[in-house]
Amino acid sequence: MTTARVPAWMEAYRDVAGPFLEAAAAFADWKGPTPFPAGRDGMRRLGHLVEAMVFDVEVAADDEDRFLEGAGAMLAMLLLAHVGRGRHVRLEARHGLALGAFGYVDPCAAIDASLDARKPTAELARWVRLAEDEASGVGPVARVRQAFDEALATRGAPRVRDGVGLRLVLDDGAELDLGELARLADEPDALASATAKLAARLARASAGRDGRAELETEADVVLRICGRAALATLEARTGRPLATRDEADGLVAVLAVAEPGRLRLVTQDELSGLDAESLFARARAALDARVTAATVRPVEFGGLPALELTRGDGLAASALLAPGLRARLCAALGGRCVVAVPHRDRLLAFREDTARAALPGLIAAVADEADRAPHAVARTPYLVDESTLRPLEPSP
Repeated sequence: MTTARVPAWMEAYRDVAGPFLEAAAAFADWKGPTPFPAGRDGMRRLGHLVEAMVFDVEVAADDEDRFLEGAGAMLAMLLLAHVGRGRHVRLEARHGLALGAFGYVDPCAAIDASLDARKPTAELARWVRLAEDEASGVGPVARVRQAFDEALATRGAPRVRDGVGLRLVLDDGAELDLGELARLADEPDALASATAKLAARLARASAGRDGRAELETEADVVLRICGRAALATLEARTGRPLATRDEADGLVAVLAVAEPGRLRLVTQDELSGLDAESLFARARAALDARVTAATVRPVEFGGLPALELTRGDGLAASALLAPGLRARLCAALGGRCVVAVPHRDRLLAFREDTARAALPGLIAAVADEADRAPHAVARTPYLVDESTLRPLEPSP
């Protein structure tokens, strides 16, 4: 397999472009033969290609996927050259651009929205303006993140250790999703008030939390699924062993407290003197109530038809631990099924016979997605019914 030629203007961004570079170069080769330009000419050409894709009624499904990935990567490269302050970042299987101090934009989402718009080039131009705003600190994500960071510093709360866009991890290991605050980005006073309240709550919790007392009350406990390989990373964040139970080979259930926009993992020492088994049972029932009625949609994964569950709260893969969701999937797929949870925000379910017939390819596709995800869960698919959860093994 030959490597695509990288246009000279892209080379300056190799250190910050991540996988966007090679994907964009491949897209440029595909849409050649003339070199893909930078700047306004490049944006103009990309816009023309998007419009042509929209109005081509005979495009094959494989070409649609190839175009979305390649055009998204090309837009990322053009934006890196245009705004001058960006870098590739990844959230699970999604790739995006961190822009400026706090900004973020998803170039593949920009292409997807442009392909669906009545005026594709106008929609693409809107995303370019959004990226400019994010890079200069006035975009919605940048404004929320800046307000939140200022509120954390003012109130002595744990600071942001890692994150992409509005999905963050704090110094104490807590995970936050500030997506709900994005609606306040254009209301500075309301945003300042909301971030101040959240930071104050986080500071109080960090300074004076009595985890045992919290668990003795009606705390909203749930289970978070975790791969064994990732457990050490999570425990390193908290600095203490977590409250866990083995679920299957390679899978662990971690007890967590669900708070607004935040999932706090429970440490083992917080269970001292408590009925731990009752807490885990309560958490499983609460998770079941959250996810059993969740939306599943038909997709294709690894060339196979599947049902997919995705959520924005980090609990999509954890739905594998919910008996009600497992029963629902088995009923929809005609009996015992095969489930893959490559990372925490995705669950895929397949008919058992379909999965077994293409098992090597399925295992490779699941492992590849898990390896590319920062919050990986499992590289192996699992055989599932209402009472069974075990790694899928080849038929004898």
